[in-house]
Amino acid sequence: MERFCSVCGKPIREGYCYDWGYKYYCSDDCLHTDFTDEEWKQECEENDQSYYTEWYDE
Repeated sequence: MERFCSVCGKPIREGYCYDWGYKYYCSDDCLHTDFTDEEWKQECEENDQSYYTEWYDE
């Protein structure tokens, strides 16, 4: 499954996944269009479906 950054549209193989894939972010710059560092930290603490990862296609 190919994923694309929700902000810049770039295809990504690693980055931030927000709320089970509702949005993806390829970089800190793109993430910070919607979240501050503190907001992202709080989101990840409250929602285990928001995280940073690398995806490996089978």
